[in-house]
Amino acid sequence: MPASSYVLIKVEPSKAHSVYNELKKLSSVVQVDAVTGPHDMIAIVESPDVSTLGTVIINKIRTIDGVNDTLTCHIIKFGL
Repeated sequence: MPASSYVLIKVEPSKAHSVYNELKKLSSVVQVDAVTGPHDMIAIVESPDVSTLGTVIINKIRTIDGVNDTLTCHIIKFGL
């Protein structure tokens, strides 16, 4: 079952542009925006299943130089 999440990302200030550019290169990242507040960026990540989604976040997003922390919010789609 396809899975989507908002990934809230805290970034080292001097690395914001490079983190943004690296996120844009990932095929699973469908959108990334810089934001204000407790997090610096929010990425929308999509994958074929929750397991793959977790792998992308742990092995690709969290390993980008300059990423300090992430918070993953899985998107729940109501059948309305």
